[in-house]
Amino acid sequence: MSAPVWFTVSLTDDDGNEVVFQLPGDREVCGECNGSGKVLAGGLRGMAFTQSEMAEDFEFAEDYFGGRYDTTCPECGGRNVVECIAGYDDPRWTPELKAAAESHHEGMRIEAEFARMEAWERKMGC
Repeated sequence: MSAPVWFTVSLTDDDGNEVVFQLPGDREVCGECNGSGKVLAGGLRGMAFTQSEMAEDFEFAEDYFGGRYDTTCPECGGRNVVECIAGYDDPRWTPELKAAAESHHEGMRIEAEFARMEAWERKMGC
């Protein structure tokens, strides 16, 4: 079993003081490569090939499906998993940590709303 994941996060409280927290983390299967550790090379991503195109160039098709154009996943670095903040159902979340995270999220929501209002005012020439 691997060691528990923890994230160090610093927040600013209402008085402007920096407060440092250790938030519980988790490991999830990488969403970029679906846990394979490899992805299709950038130049071929998003391209679609028809069956007839693949039949015309059998060597390319063989290389393509054989993984010749695969590269290490940039998201997980080939490790198949990524680290993320654990869900609130994780027992390592204390009431203090939950309150701090919710306060931080509320602050971020307020800042985003203020930025939207400022952008609207600039657009209207205010």
